Amino acid sequence: MEEVLRQADWARFDAERDLVRLRDSLRALEAREGVTGAHRLATEKLRERGALLRHPDVHRADLCDCGGGSAGTFHAWRWWTG
Repeated sequence: MEEVLRQADWARFDAERDLVRLRDSLRALEAREGVTGAHRLATEKLRERGALLRHPDVHRADLCDCGGGSAGTFHAWRWWTG
């Protein structure tokens, strides 16, 4: 797949048309072989075109964290949603 991406005409890449197919192909490749040069190449080409890439897995629920002071006199809680 890396060679196919290397030979692709990235100037003709249209995110609305091509991104879902590219992402699905890279996910399938990752499931078989892990992250490869094809992933790094696609990332590089998309970033060159101004893409802001993020991992699609996000926290879908509130998260909670707490911590205490070293003397045991303070206890802090925080919540946030990803």
